[in-house]
Amino acid sequence: MIRRVGLAAVLMIALTTLPYLIALAATPPGSVFSSAILDRIDVNSHLAKMEQGERGAWLYSLLFTDRPHPPIAIQTFYIALGHVARWTGLSLILVYHLARIVCVGLMVFALWAFLTHYLTPDGAFAALLLCLFGGGIGFVLFFIAPALTRDIAPIEFWLLDAYTFLGSFALPHFAAGIALLAVGMLAIDRWTGGGARGSLLTLWLAALGIAILQPFDLLLLDLVLVIAVIGRIITRQIKPIPGITGLALVGISHAALGGYTWLALHSDPVWQSFNDQNVTLSPPPMYYVLGYGPLLLPAILGLWHILHGKEGRWLVPVAWLVVVAILVYFPIATQRRFLLGVQAPMAALAVFWLADYALPASRRRFRRRYRLAVVGYGTLAMLSTVLLLAWLLGKPASDGRTLYDSTDEVAALNWISANTPADAVLLSDFETGGKIPADTGRRVVLGHWIETPDYERTRSEVEIFYAPDTGDAWRRDYLRAHHVDYVWFQDTPAPDAAYLQSAFESGSVRIFRVVP
Repeated sequence: MIRRVGLAAVLMIALTTLPYLIALAATPPGSVFSSAILDRIDVNSHLAKMEQGERGAWLYSLLFTDRPHPPIAIQTFYIALGHVARWTGLSLILVYHLARIVCVGLMVFALWAFLTHYLTPDGAFAALLLCLFGGGIGFVLFFIAPALTRDIAPIEFWLLDAYTFLGSFALPHFAAGIALLAVGMLAIDRWTGGGARGSLLTLWLAALGIAILQPFDLLLLDLVLVIAVIGRIITRQIKPIPGITGLALVGISHAALGGYTWLALHSDPVWQSFNDQNVTLSPPPMYYVLGYGPLLLPAILGLWHILHGKEGRWLVPVAWLVVVAILVYFPIATQRRFLLGVQAPMAALAVFWLADYALPASRRRFRRRYRLAVVGYGTLAMLSTVLLLAWLLGKPASDGRTLYDSTDEVAALNWISANTPADAVLLSDFETGGKIPADTGRRVVLGHWIETPDYERTRSEVEIFYAPDTGDAWRRDYLRAHHVDYVWFQDTPAPDAAYLQSAFESGSVRIFRVVP
């Protein structure tokens, strides 16, 4: 069986890597592949963190603002990857994708360990495939209610946190986060279910990793832990004193981590703005119902049978799923973040119901044709992922503008890296402002919707700066107020002003040095 799991890991790695290879091979003449297919804004942010690690830093500073602020200990995963690039001499983007590949492989085996704790080997493998490649049926809205897709598209194609395949395709820390959640939840079950040696330590280490990668999910882990401890004290599977002691030890460490993060994000106005702008609210429930439909319905039926059968061994998967269902509409700003990894308990509960109830009934009713029903269900469950993969493979031809940079842009970025001070501040439009920190490690006034403080106001002011009818006096004052050293112009005319001195030009890109 472990060989089949290894093949599943290879398949997952291959399918999440193939679109990048095809996009690279399809690079048009005069262009350079950005190495990002989805969510380039956040990929740029992570590369900017790696830039700082490559320089030797271990604390993170926001490069998407000119405003001074203290560096703090967050985003350590990507800072550490920057150190890996420095130690190995490999490029940042290569280290980024190697990390993604390694994390995807580890994720598959972590999910397998979690699922085999509840299901037979065959059932666990079926659940693993559903967890890795399962999707939804939200795409039917394009046909039956296209008006509903104008403001919010079906979540199968954009909500990275919600799907194992989509999240691990785009971001390595999502794959690592899913792996750690699976390990942490399994450790909770083993420790509360009988005090397996080392399980509490495993839980503590997994939670530490989650605090580094996806600190929002500490709340999810802690709530499941509390439910598991209380439930198993009641059923006498764990004694009250060891249970409460272990819970207190984990709680104290999490309170320390959370307390540091809270103080760091609220002790400085720049970090306060970063925290306030980090808003990821849930779409209406219908999108979740359709987006998880093929897994959600059998999972709910499995949950119903478990609750009526009082099967205590399913306490942790049930708690995981129920807590997520509450948190995604709880009045907090990061609702969608709690979806990460939720397909694991959902797939486990779905396969439990299918194997113990649906398939036996299908064999009795449909006899030989029940296999057709199984194939039909698997096809429906994974259809949106197949459509997503086809879209990703065809993206270079349909939307190459967002995937590739011109050689003029690359030459300008290389010039910045070689000819500007490490602490230089540049002004550009929003799109270019995302690329500059990622490729050069320099700061920009505008570049990220969370990491640029007062984003809406800053973006509006930058648009005024580049407007052709804006006066030189306003522009000069703006540059002085934001300590700008260089200004990037692309496809827009540059003003003929004494305070701007031409420093670089290549095709449509011009960079000016700001004269004091």
